[in-house]
Amino acid sequence: MAKQTKEKKQTSKTSKKIIIQKPAVMQQQQKPEQKPTVTQPIKREAPVGVKVISILNYIGGFFLLIAALFFMLGSGFLAAFIQQIPPLAKFGLGVFIAIGVLLFILSVVSFAIGYGLWKLKEWARITELIFSGIGIVISIGSLYFDPVGSIFQIIINGVIIWYLMKPEVKMLFH
Repeated sequence: MAKQTKEKKQTSKTSKKIIIQKPAVMQQQQKPEQKPTVTQPIKREAPVGVKVISILNYIGGFFLLIAALFFMLGSGFLAAFIQQIPPLAKFGLGVFIAIGVLLFILSVVSFAIGYGLWKLKEWARITELIFSGIGIVISIGSLYFDPVGSIFQIIINGVIIWYLMKPEVKMLFH
């Protein structure tokens, strides 16, 4: 009898082990197989501040384009005007056409920066920072001639630089 009780104890001990192991095995088998997923890029939307700066670039690009067309296509009108002012007559039309081409290039760059900012491109953020810094330097230089406009430009360019350098804005660009 002592042997039977001993065997029962061993059996109950082993059966307890099996019972404990069965649910774990069953849990592993019941889990659905996980298929590997392809990571998709997170679509980030530009914040309102970046969109405003982008729109300012589009507006600036539009006005630069109009000025470029005026200089390039209005050179016939400018020729008559230039001939009446002797200091300007020595420059000729070539200078005004060159100014028109330069303004056209700047308008294309401004449109590109506006598009790049809207799409959160890092190159556009850096380029905008550089142009805003140049704008501050030029505005400081023209304080004597147009103090109100220059101060306004310094403030706007300073706010743009401050905003684009904020860590939470900076991390959005890729």
